[in-house]
Amino acid sequence: MDSFSDVLVFINKNINFIDELTREEVITRGKEWMNESSASIMKTVVNSIAAIIGGLISTIIFTLLFLIYRVGLTKGFVKFSARDKREQTLGMLKRVQKVGQGYLSGMFTLILIMGTSHSIALWIIGIDSPFLFGYFVGSLVIIPYVGTVAGAVIPILYAFMTSDNLLTPLLVIAYFQAIQMTESNFLSPKIVGNSMHVNALAAIISLIIGAAVWGVAGMILFMPFVAMLKVVCDEFTQLKPVGLLISSDVAGGRGNSSDKIARFKSKFRGWFSSDKKKK
Repeated sequence: MDSFSDVLVFINKNINFIDELTREEVITRGKEWMNESSASIMKTVVNSIAAIIGGLISTIIFTLLFLIYRVGLTKGFVKFSARDKREQTLGMLKRVQKVGQGYLSGMFTLILIMGTSHSIALWIIGIDSPFLFGYFVGSLVIIPYVGTVAGAVIPILYAFMTSDNLLTPLLVIAYFQAIQMTESNFLSPKIVGNSMHVNALAAIISLIIGAAVWGVAGMILFMPFVAMLKVVCDEFTQLKPVGLLISSDVAGGRGNSSDKIARFKSKFRGWFSSDKKKK
């Protein structure tokens, strides 16, 4: 609370919202507001956490059901196709299954990595219950793009409310900013993205539609559904344009990230080799 009041006093001193605002006055008003609003705040927090946990549980249940009935579902879809197309349909369904398995295994690995990283970082910074906060935020990485940011709000606010100095919450903010960039640009594309091959626009649209249709569970499940839809579209000539719009290759002949890295390495070596030749 002290650090939070220091921030408010500093902002007011430079922008001057309220004349002669002191640190003690901020703390007093904050305590009064918390006493008056504690019930509604707790209700909002509990409802939000319950919605997230409910979405995660729904996702786990549906995922387990798909895994349990995968053989029967595969046989049923194969029988829908013509006899001369059943081998082709079976191959397509196996590729769809491979996408789903790759997404699940990659996401589970990413949750373990992020949860462990968050827990260790919060423990080093000095936040209470670091493993609780760490693995809670780590589990939200399953929600693409916004999961880590949304989960980070809770430990950041907790750091502001419980620490006596500004350094602790600023360190928490800096850590989550750095880990978000690392997860988005390196970890997630390498661990999960290799099995998806979905561009960012399609992923964001699927995220919005999933949230509107099915809440948190939709935000989690619609991303692999779109990747599976791409596999189905690539199988049929009429639907290949749709698969291209979903694909990560939609940008055209720029190549994937591994090609870009390889080209950068060759350029980097060329710079040094040219310097050596000059010498």
